[in-house]
Amino acid sequence: MMAGCGYIGPVLPPSPLIPNGITDLAVVERGGRLTITFNAPARTMDQVAIKDFSEIDLRIGPAVTPFDFAPWAAKAKQYPVELPPPNNPDDPQPAPISLQLPAAEWQGQDVVVAVRTAVKHDRYSSWSNRVALHVIPPLEPPVATAEPTAQGITLHWAAQRGGLSYRIYRQSVADKQPVEVGTSDQPKFVDTSAQADIDYRYTVVATEQKAESVPSAVVPAKLVDTFAPSVPAGVTALAGPDSV
Repeated sequence: MMAGCGYIGPVLPPSPLIPNGITDLAVVERGGRLTITFNAPARTMDQVAIKDFSEIDLRIGPAVTPFDFAPWAAKAKQYPVELPPPNNPDDPQPAPISLQLPAAEWQGQDVVVAVRTAVKHDRYSSWSNRVALHVIPPLEPPVATAEPTAQGITLHWAAQRGGLSYRIYRQSVADKQPVEVGTSDQPKFVDTSAQADIDYRYTVVATEQKAESVPSAVVPAKLVDTFAPSVPAGVTALAGPDSV
């Protein structure tokens, strides 16, 4: 007993191993698919590190009013989610999870998406934040063109229908990922921040509520300053001795 190991303190009950609830669930309808992202928790409710999950329970079901998780979950469809790799128990980190599911089954419906996790099969976390969305027919990617103008690089695309908004992305050699440079409610956008003599690649995404199209085909553009200066304004003349 003298050679044994132990610690000084009160006797603690075993952990119930109930994970913390997920709070960052996000869902976007992109093209004909639902893109779902969240972070699986790193610890249980009593701060025990989670090494492995036994299950990730993701469900999609019709929205009900008033909303209650129990009747919703009973009718919701469960989708398989690949479990993340084992976590480091000495330094547990949230595990990012992303998946895409076909949206056609829910088209035209108001649905709710939620997820919960378990370390032991019968000990689930609380349900995550719920995401409600109306699933619409897939939005078509815009067909865009670009041209240099005196105001900047001007992009045009054909209008699809009313009620849509558009996000415009730009990427240069210095950018690792496309950067959003603006939005528009019209099928036109002028990138006034474009600099001369830099090769840019533009894409346009159509959006409506929580739905968006896949990006348009990449449109290359370069602003070459061949435009005449503005016409001088405010010219005045004053007569003086032997001069004007």
